[in-house]
Amino acid sequence: MSIKQELLSILILVIIPMLLGHSLCTLCKKENNIVHYFVYGTITLLAFLQFISVPLIILQKPFHIVYSLTIAFCIVFSIVGIVLRIMNMIKTKSSDTVNINVVNIICVIITVVISVYFLNQVYTHQHFDADDSRFVVNAVDMIEMDSLFWSNPATGYSREGYTMYDLNKDSVAPWAVYIAFLAKFTGIRVVSMAHTIMPLGLYVFALGTWFIFAGKVIEKDTILQCMFTILMILFAVYTSHDTTHAIYPTLTKFMLRIWQGKAVLAATGIPLLFISMFDYYRKPTAQNMIMILVCNLGTCFMSANGIVIDLAIIGAFSFIYAILNKKIMTFVKILLLLIPNVLYFALYMLYGKGGI
Repeated sequence: MSIKQELLSILILVIIPMLLGHSLCTLCKKENNIVHYFVYGTITLLAFLQFISVPLIILQKPFHIVYSLTIAFCIVFSIVGIVLRIMNMIKTKSSDTVNINVVNIICVIITVVISVYFLNQVYTHQHFDADDSRFVVNAVDMIEMDSLFWSNPATGYSREGYTMYDLNKDSVAPWAVYIAFLAKFTGIRVVSMAHTIMPLGLYVFALGTWFIFAGKVIEKDTILQCMFTILMILFAVYTSHDTTHAIYPTLTKFMLRIWQGKAVLAATGIPLLFISMFDYYRKPTAQNMIMILVCNLGTCFMSANGIVIDLAIIGAFSFIYAILNKKIMTFVKILLLLIPNVLYFALYMLYGKGGI
């Protein structure tokens, strides 16, 4: 891998997500720190890919449209956040103060070291199976054929013979689009991106999600959040004693298969959805509703499972919230956030079965 490709990988996997996250946190008045920027920026990118990819797949449009629109979105939305930040600084005429706590810094450094050590085990023992070939081949076709699921990944020819279940779920939860986008942007081969570069960014995404999750459900304390993150890593690595072959227990699976959308859903998507609902429960604002919508779209993009899981989670949350707070209209407003899920589910049932 060339230096140019390394720099582009850092740009698309780290810097751009942080810029997107900065914009989203500024708009929705969220915490201002690099962990939140990175995590919320990554889920924002996935949500946008879901938003534009599904209709373009149904209309059988070429991949370069998705790629170009995503690049444009990254540039424009990043600039929006920077402009808003400057305007806020001018308006308030004050600068944020940074409180440095040596103990917290040491705790974070220890957590990073421990994370690198244990993640090396799951990184070097990634599990590959039949799904691997489907994701990789689909992504290769997108780049080389400028297509969006136009061919059967088993043969490389037309979609005839493409298992309808796989075709339907790939059309409404097109995770391979993310792999193709990263590979095209960096110029790195798809298989190398899927199993060497992308997992590194997704591991950091998972760690950041757990860190934020701990701050919501336990206490916003750096030391406690670091302890929770380490605990989650230990669960993930040692769910089974044999990290090489124990691929089926849930916790181990989402680390060994981090390159698969369903693994990312388990490790990051569902926790992030709960985080957004915790925030809404404490403060039912329009900004927090936007966060729920972004996390919902992002998790739908990760896996078709997310479409149904989000329906259940958000639906149950809105129902309980309405009962506890006696706010029927709030219940209705939250249910409106599930319109995308209903549409995706309908497309899943119709696509490839004569309905579309």
